[in-house]
Amino acid sequence: MANAIGLEKLQHVAELVSKNVMLGPGYVDAEENDRMGVKMVSGVQYKLVEHLFVRKGGITRRKKVGNVEESKIGYIEERELSAHLSVARIRFNADEFAETIFGVDAQGNFPLLTETMEALLLTYAEDLAACKWYGDENSSDPKKNLYSGWMTRINAEIANGTISAANGNLIAKSAINQPTSTDDTSAYDALEEWVMKLDQRLRKKCKIYCDLKRGVYIARAYANKFKGNYKVDYTIGKSYTIPELSGVEIVPLDSIGTGDCLIATIDQNFMYAVDTENNQSFIDVKEEPSQDTRDYVAQIQSIQGANVRNILPYAFAISSGSFINTNDVQGDYTDTELVVNAQNATVQVNGEAYEAGTKYAEGTRVTLKATATGGKTFKAWSIDGKTFTTAEVEVVMNGAYTVATVIVE
Repeated sequence: MANAIGLEKLQHVAELVSKNVMLGPGYVDAEENDRMGVKMVSGVQYKLVEHLFVRKGGITRRKKVGNVEESKIGYIEERELSAHLSVARIRFNADEFAETIFGVDAQGNFPLLTETMEALLLTYAEDLAACKWYGDENSSDPKKNLYSGWMTRINAEIANGTISAANGNLIAKSAINQPTSTDDTSAYDALEEWVMKLDQRLRKKCKIYCDLKRGVYIARAYANKFKGNYKVDYTIGKSYTIPELSGVEIVPLDSIGTGDCLIATIDQNFMYAVDTENNQSFIDVKEEPSQDTRDYVAQIQSIQGANVRNILPYAFAISSGSFINTNDVQGDYTDTELVVNAQNATVQVNGEAYEAGTKYAEGTRVTLKATATGGKTFKAWSIDGKTFTTAEVEVVMNGAYTVATVIVE
């Protein structure tokens, strides 16, 4: 019994693999966050308020003795980040790990148990990371409302006018398209033209975020313009600098989506915060027998949020154009895919002809109806190993693959 899986061992494994996982994007997208220059903040208590002093320029004058002109230096602007509590609760049975051909290793540990716990926590971190750009705390989609992401916050500030052409942080640009020939330099020219419109202080040292396609188009157009891109300096990862645009680093991102838009920002201006001090952030494993005394529940929860710290023109600018929101990969599947095998039969799903590849949210009830053809007679359905003898049957989608086979005779 020394190697039996019990509560103490489960909790120990959970604690071992939970280190840093609550950082979400900082755990699963560490390399991308480094390239972006994301500021990771911990210890937040639900809300983080940063004070930005907006300075007035041109206040200095030649002194006239006895008659010094007074000027207002500026004003304080608050930048608020709200953090929200997320949770994942997973039920499992200890015998799922004990009854394997692998058993225990030389140290008396259960390798599959550790692997499963790591997968559980990795999935949690991936789900948090999937909201870093387009998460929206007001969304009705439970996979997207964990917290508001960076683009959601940027779009809100465009809508309220704090990011605008008048304020100098919304700047028009020409289209950046794929070069059509070896002489087409328009993609690079559009970038160069836009950079020259940036605030001089931002242009001195900034990162320009773009999608992967725009990153490729600009590099190819640069090669066309200068007959080779040997002068491009590629950093670790996928970022690169161009000597003609000193101080500018091009940072192509896959997670940002796809679209003809550019974002210029200073280092550590995009922030991701985690409330590591709150006692509501934890991972725990508890016994919770229902039909089996070996049933356990693992629960992980954390508090996190994202924000753009400074949107003034010397720290931030976004171009015209837009991104098409692309969903980050979350685990290996999120919804049920219905796979129907039918020979000498037609199948309807909820009254419509079956279409391969259709997916359904977990828990969705679906009605399948089979009609034998070619002179055959319907005998039964075989659905995920269970047999149903009626031609019409209701199935509850399980969140993975549901395989349904029509049997005729």
